[in-house]
Amino acid sequence: MARSANIFILKKYKIMFTKFLDKISGGKSFSFIYELFKEFPDCEVYLVGGMIRDEILKRKSKDYDFVVRKIKPKDLKAFLEKRGWVSLVGRNFGVFKFKPHQSKFIQPFDIALPRTEISTGVGYKDFTVQSDPDLPIKEDLSRRDFTINAMALNIKSGKLIDPFNGIGDIKKKIIDTVGSPAARFNEDYSRILRALRFSAQLDFEISLRAWRQIKKLAPKILKERELKGKLSSIVPLEIISAEFLKAFSADPVKSYSLFNQSGIFKILIPEIEAMKNVKQPEEYHREGDVFVHTGICMDNIPADAPIELILGLLFHDIGKPSTIKTPEKDGVDRIRFDEHTDIGADMAAEICRRLRFSKNLTEHVVWLVRNHMLFVAGKVEEMRTATLKKYFIDDPRRGDNLLELYRVDVLSSENEFQPENLQRYQEVKKYIEDTRKAFVESQVETFRHVISGRDIMKKYNIKPGPEVGKILARADEFIFNYISENKKEPSKKTVFEYLKRA
Repeated sequence: MARSANIFILKKYKIMFTKFLDKISGGKSFSFIYELFKEFPDCEVYLVGGMIRDEILKRKSKDYDFVVRKIKPKDLKAFLEKRGWVSLVGRNFGVFKFKPHQSKFIQPFDIALPRTEISTGVGYKDFTVQSDPDLPIKEDLSRRDFTINAMALNIKSGKLIDPFNGIGDIKKKIIDTVGSPAARFNEDYSRILRALRFSAQLDFEISLRAWRQIKKLAPKILKERELKGKLSSIVPLEIISAEFLKAFSADPVKSYSLFNQSGIFKILIPEIEAMKNVKQPEEYHREGDVFVHTGICMDNIPADAPIELILGLLFHDIGKPSTIKTPEKDGVDRIRFDEHTDIGADMAAEICRRLRFSKNLTEHVVWLVRNHMLFVAGKVEEMRTATLKKYFIDDPRRGDNLLELYRVDVLSSENEFQPENLQRYQEVKKYIEDTRKAFVESQVETFRHVISGRDIMKKYNIKPGPEVGKILARADEFIFNYISENKKEPSKKTVFEYLKRA
């Protein structure tokens, strides 16, 4: 872009950021900035990074990062400590985590001195960091990853500084590196995943020169090195996990395409790569192989889907490649995937462990994969009450995700039964909603006030033990169904009459 055009754009956005500065100047959370100007008149404060990008895109953001020039680190630290909670990030980094007193924000701000970074190794955190209060802001911006993140807003003057044409790339919806893509990615391989994540979050395309380096360097994401006698990943697995989850949470279908085309699935989750060219029965899956079907599932996921549902669908058929039986190989009537739910659940557990997903997320995803054929295997209406309660009442979130996984799976399977299966989904959903309502109206999980273990032991002249529990479970199921149909509780006599017949 010509220099004159860039100046015109900066003037245009100055009006926007004047309003933005007016907004933060009246907030208690930012009063420390104006107090800093009073105490250190020569200092300069810049808002940098994601907040500027998001303000231009009119996206909500709480990503407040500041760079402070012309003030010594010890003076800045002392100043901040009088006004809130402060923590120094690393040694010699010149970065403080700061949460002002009475701040309305949950997360602390990053307050940094300008700094340079010189790569000393082959990846994440292999840098010599040198902070310098007098370093020009443009040099500080030159060390950043992408042009759209390499802008700074001078809080005092309102001037927007954009030395690498970040605004131009925002207007073109492009993710591009500051300087050489090879240099930026080799400094920190996690930037490869950040590029994919930003592409998914912002719906931007990755520049051709950056994309070429991503495909070339992708295998190095899991590169290991020896540290204190042990092999460890250069990019921490927690970082890999966070970027993966952010990308798929933002846009599952675009992330599926990006991770596939870049070759990162092959590196991080080869189990997904293995789904390619795995044929499925034509009568149930005219849309294509297991990989294609899963991609269509990503496209049919609702916009507000939680990450556990997204991962449940991503992994729901991951057991098919290792369980396929074909007429040519096994003499079966048609292609089958016996036990693919259980085997797939075990594989999903291994993937989640490998990528350091949280325990709760892992358990939820594995449960979805293991049970995703529940509605195909039998009729929900014929389930025992205790079973229905376990799947859809004890943990409604899991139950809702399982039901939604069923809907998306059906919607993504091209066959003549699809209209009938979608109608079946509506019937199942209504039945579960009615069952939940009846259960809530009963207001209890068990019905010891109607019939107790003591009643059972006295009636049948038996001693405490497992048999009492079995009889109580049958009684609870009857009472629950009775309440659902009659809108009142049965008498103890009615319960014993049922147990006599059962």
